Amino acid sequence: MEEAVDRTVTECIRENILADFLTRQRAEVKAMSIFEYDEAKERKLLQESYLEEGIEIGMERGIKQGMERGIAQGMERGIARGIEQGMEQGIKRGILTTLIDLVHEKVISVRDAARQAGLSEDEFSKQMLRYGAKNR
Repeated sequence: MEEAVDRTVTECIRENILADFLTRQRAEVKAMSIFEYDEAKERKLLQESYLEEGIEIGMERGIKQGMERGIAQGMERGIARGIEQGMEQGIKRGILTTLIDLVHEKVISVRDAARQAGLSEDEFSKQMLRYGAKNR
């Protein structure tokens, strides 16, 4: 077998069939010809390699898309939650300033206003000072 391959390579070179290649790669061509080339095995190895590469690329893309979607959804949720909290705080502050104005106008007492606000009288008085009204 080795002799037949060697003669074939020599003849191809003499006939100028792939001469440059066979001259440079003679040993490799002989080795590959002598040791059986298993096409099915090679295909399987290539398929496994491509599968691994595909899985890796898919995972990278999936992680990237997941992060992008997570950030976008997180921002949307954060904005919605911020708006909700802002509205809640605005309503509480509106109620508090209205109660402070009512105390200032002597419509209700500090005790009643504090109870309506869900605060102690001391805390309500502090809030009155904070928002510019004097405790009367």
